[in-house]
Amino acid sequence: MWGSAPKVSADRGSTAAGGDIIGILPEQLPAILKAATDPLERLNAEQRDTIAQLERQLGSTQEQILGFFRFIGEAGITVEAMPGKLVEIAEHYQGLVAQAAAAPSDDPETARLKVELHAALERVDLDRADAILAEILGAQDRDLERRALEAAATCAQRGQVAMTRLRYREAAAHFAAAVNRVPVARETERIDYLNRQALALYLQGEEFGDNPALQSAADAWRALLILCPVERVPLDWAMTQNNLGTALLRLGERKSGTARLEQAVAAYDAALKERTRERGPLQWATTQANRGTALLRLGEREAGTARLEQAVAAYDAALKEYTRERVPLQWAMTENNRGNALLRLGERESGTARLEQAVTAYVEALK
Repeated sequence: MWGSAPKVSADRGSTAAGGDIIGILPEQLPAILKAATDPLERLNAEQRDTIAQLERQLGSTQEQILGFFRFIGEAGITVEAMPGKLVEIAEHYQGLVAQAAAAPSDDPETARLKVELHAALERVDLDRADAILAEILGAQDRDLERRALEAAATCAQRGQVAMTRLRYREAAAHFAAAVNRVPVARETERIDYLNRQALALYLQGEEFGDNPALQSAADAWRALLILCPVERVPLDWAMTQNNLGTALLRLGERKSGTARLEQAVAAYDAALKERTRERGPLQWATTQANRGTALLRLGEREAGTARLEQAVAAYDAALKEYTRERVPLQWAMTENNRGNALLRLGERESGTARLEQAVTAYVEALK
């Protein structure tokens, strides 16, 4: 881990205090600046003597000091400002070197890169040093992502413990913590944990009469619709629409009015656009049966028979795939619900035909 850059001061045996280089006139420096990119042999005796003084005062090698002059030349520093800038550059450089050492907590790849970094700094090759630092940062980012994903998985495991103990609200909190720990770019994991959170909230609402939990489940599934757009993952989107419809159906059954039930029917209708009989016959039948129940509840609260007729049609559709041989329990439950819809129709219509059909459905369900 990199700390803050240490402040280097003269009384610690490094650079001169206050940005001043003692005994060296600014007029002596431009010639060294000019020669900094030339072979050392082209420096005259006076220039080499000046560099030797700078080595002692700045605590740097000859190669490093020539590198500092190159940086000054690249920045276009004035002659008057050169002494102070040499001190400033030396301080920054010493801070870089001090921080370049490998730490005990570094992974092998980062430790190797830091050895390369130290060598580049010794050569005053800051282009290479910066490139190595970018590599180190990438490795550290990957490590942070890995640790974040591991922490998210641990949160989810706590959620599974709570689910096993039927503590659904507690489980939902753990899954929410997992969602919050997952890096934004890791969409698959976020979707998985958000789905688990929504399911836990739904079970809390369904089994314990907790309407706020049901509302939170609906909100979570709405959020998932954004993460699972129909254009990219149509079947996941349809499954989420189905789950949203079920949360809204339960809320609608417990609250007065028809708004939630209408929303449930709309969610099921949306799901059926992608959850077709050809793509997934049993999933299609599940949504048809759920839609039938939402329409039945609407029909019970509204005058007329249109919604009840639609409910019977939805149950009839579901029974095309919910056969007694394939899924006996779902078949029996759907026959029973179909009987309920027919019974409500029979109560509102003259004659006995609907009532007789209801009895037949109930008898079938009892088989």
